[in-house]
Amino acid sequence: RGRELTKRTVENLILAGALDCLPGNRNQKKLAYSRIMDRLNDESKKEVEGQLSLFDMEGSETELKETLPDVDEFEKEELLAYEKEVLGVYSSGHPLEEYSDLIKQYADTDSLGFIPDEETKQTPLEDGSTHTVGGMLTEITPKFTKKDETMAFVTLEDLVGTVEVIVFPRVYEQVKDFLVKDQKVFAQGRVQAEDEKDAKLIAEKIRPFEGMPKEVWIRFETKEAYAEVSGELDEMLRKKPGDDQVVIYISSLKLLKRLPKSRNIMADPAMIEALKNRFGDKDVALK
Repeated sequence: RGRELTKRTVENLILAGALDCLPGNRNQKKLAYSRIMDRLNDESKKEVEGQLSLFDMEGSETELKETLPDVDEFEKEELLAYEKEVLGVYSSGHPLEEYSDLIKQYADTDSLGFIPDEETKQTPLEDGSTHTVGGMLTEITPKFTKKDETMAFVTLEDLVGTVEVIVFPRVYEQVKDFLVKDQKVFAQGRVQAEDEKDAKLIAEKIRPFEGMPKEVWIRFETKEAYAEVSGELDEMLRKKPGDDQVVIYISSLKLLKRLPKSRNIMADPAMIEALKNRFGDKDVALK
């Protein structure tokens, strides 16, 4: 019966992409569908007539276009989040696709490594081994220990599946501020594996994607040019210690020199701007 096609059902169809064949983007249709349905039902005294008009519009495509608000489509991640909420899966992509290169750079395994082989019943990753996975937090469940300390069981989703990450109190206190749904993180830790069960990761470190170490490259034409300012550069680096490594590049010799960890810096915008102002905008790069 036409009455069964509720506004909630239509909204879900819009957010799932089932009505992409109609004019407008999903954001426009989400904002307009309720008003359109009310108008069509008001204009019709037959309960089905207005419902059918929503889909075929009885040739009134121009009318629909004029009714839609002038707004842009949802941002990609918001669009995908709606798909996951309505369908339980992503239908037009994955929120982590744009981070695939970053994940390859820092993660040494994925969630498939935590799944037992059908024949051997053992996981590819050895019990007790240390690995890093990268993905998006989809579930965070805090728990209290017997000592009344807080820990958490976390589900981390990557491009191929999910892995359970156990965050004990010591680590939890360090990372609790960014243990939030949809946060993208790298989790490093020790594998806890049992035969015939999915392995888990006992977290030792968790870092947001945006907090991963970077490299600051500073280019000099010659070794002599670098030597002239190395003392001044050293003083600048000491003022902003952090986890980001500084790389000196001598272009005439095509020579790289990675400064020791004691000269690592926090490569925030202010620091990068200061380096560019002193050594040249084109000679300082953040990788």
